[in-house]
Amino acid sequence: MCSLVALPAVSWCDRKPTRCSSATTYDQVLQRYGDPRRTGTQVRNGETLKTVSYAYAVGTPFVDDVPARASGFYFLNGVLVGYEYLSSFREDKTDFDETKVQQIKKGETTRWRVIELFGQPGVPTDYAEG
Repeated sequence: MCSLVALPAVSWCDRKPTRCSSATTYDQVLQRYGDPRRTGTQVRNGETLKTVSYAYAVGTPFVDDVPARASGFYFLNGVLVGYEYLSSFREDKTDFDETKVQQIKKGETTRWRVIELFGQPGVPTDYAEG
């Protein structure tokens, strides 16, 4: 990404989402982060979830690597059931051992084995597929 895309002004751009309680509502997320960049729906485990996403990038002239952040929030009946957070900002970096990914086998590896390999998930969701 080498060009700056105009993004709506949102107040969350300098903050990572924090672990949300199961009582967090759609309106509370919008109140905290502002109007989402995109809204939609997604079916997970037979349930239709409302989705909202936010994006933020910092463009610097003559630089090829543009750091960006993105968040996705998932709601069932107006209550937050999960979220995602992605970032290419250096200060958001985590130590992730990519060599362990090959140890995960679809249909064989248990949730507990994945936690043993990588630690507790930083972004829990009640409606993950697979």
